[in-house]
Amino acid sequence: MRDRQLPLLAVDQDTLADNGVLVVTARGQIDLGTVSELVNGLTQAIDHAGQTGAGMVLLDLSGTTFLASVGLAALLEATSTARSAGAELKVITGSAHAVLRALEITGLDTTLAIHPDIDDALVRTPRNPA
Repeated sequence: MRDRQLPLLAVDQDTLADNGVLVVTARGQIDLGTVSELVNGLTQAIDHAGQTGAGMVLLDLSGTTFLASVGLAALLEATSTARSAGAELKVITGSAHAVLRALEITGLDTTLAIHPDIDDALVRTPRNPA
């Protein structure tokens, strides 16, 4: 019997019941082989936010174990796309060291709307408004 391999990246969407904000959760590795899954999830969520007037999409990367440069580029593109759609993309890092380190090294921690958790993202202006 062969062991079933787990996907390198799992991307899920959920809607917060109390305010209709979409949360895209990415768990695993974001690299050249998996970034399309992240982009697809973000595109759907941003399109929905733009159509419904939700105004915000949360990207939860707290379960992300690796974030390659292609993933960073996808975050920048998604931020721009969200703005064009009249929405805001907020990135939740939790304590994901790989994500925090990649954002800090590239300086994106001062460009993207970064929050430690979902509650913080819902009540605060990002610590680094673009």
